[in-house]
Amino acid sequence: MKSICIFAHFNKNNTLEEYIIDYLNAIKELVDEVIFVSSSEIDTEKEIILNKIVGKIIIKQNQGYDFGSWKEGLFFIKNNYINLPNEIILCNDSCYISKNSFKKTISYMQNKKKYDFWGITRNYSFGLHIQTYFISLNSRPINDKKFWDLVDSWEHKNRKINYILKYEIGLSKFLINQKYKMGSYIKLSFYRLSILSLKYKLIFINQYLGNAIKYLLMKNLIKNKNNTNLEKVEKLKTNLFLKKRSFQDIIKLLNIMLDPLNVNLVFLDLRDTIKIDSPFLKVSRVKEILEKEGFNKLEKLCIKKGFNYKNILEHQKNMSKS
Repeated sequence: MKSICIFAHFNKNNTLEEYIIDYLNAIKELVDEVIFVSSSEIDTEKEIILNKIVGKIIIKQNQGYDFGSWKEGLFFIKNNYINLPNEIILCNDSCYISKNSFKKTISYMQNKKKYDFWGITRNYSFGLHIQTYFISLNSRPINDKKFWDLVDSWEHKNRKINYILKYEIGLSKFLINQKYKMGSYIKLSFYRLSILSLKYKLIFINQYLGNAIKYLLMKNLIKNKNNTNLEKVEKLKTNLFLKKRSFQDIIKLLNIMLDPLNVNLVFLDLRDTIKIDSPFLKVSRVKEILEKEGFNKLEKLCIKKGFNYKNILEHQKNMSKS
């Protein structure tokens, strides 16, 4: 078998959204088999649809985030296939895909035989790494015993930031240290990346100061716990990082602000998203886009870039219900 995709999935409503079906159908055309690993129970009707698309469905306990699911899928391959595949793609349900560019982008990168591992975007925060919402490994690391030892070491962590620091960044760090050649579809110059990083830091500072002023004004209005402003003040308190945090959390926040290259390319605003040729749109980003820029702007982006506007709105609506 030449290529296998391990797709990590979780849905609070225990269902299979249409945007996931679109994603699976698209990736199915680019690999020999899809292994679907979910931390949710899938209803019978959706499971019937799913069985027509993927080769294997694994339902697991809801812990370990994406790395727990990928570990489950990777060891299923290792323990059940006579020969390891030439390519393993690790991806998840955190993005909507563009029907216009997804297949073209992935096919283009699959043909880049000089890369031992690659992804769509690289990031420099806390060290150079491929962002693991989509990452592909070829036969060299797949057949490396040290790689499987690394996967075996992935354990459940209590906080998502620990997965990013130890596992996402750690995976790329391991592969780079093993002299495997890395590639990414989206490449930005040091200059462009620095400008984007500065832009979003200034936006963050502006929003932080605005929230700080609101917090101080609203705090003075609270006289008892039944006050309608209490919930808003607590939310602002969280946004301002005023709730009790560990020393390590404070250091991480400082590193993010001081790092000149700290910008996540899949969290860009609409204007920057349109400029960058990415086949993905981050699920968690769309809510903010809708709040700040409106439905019309999002629809224009979807038309221009080939995202399924109807499925995106349906999924966002379902998330707000849960």
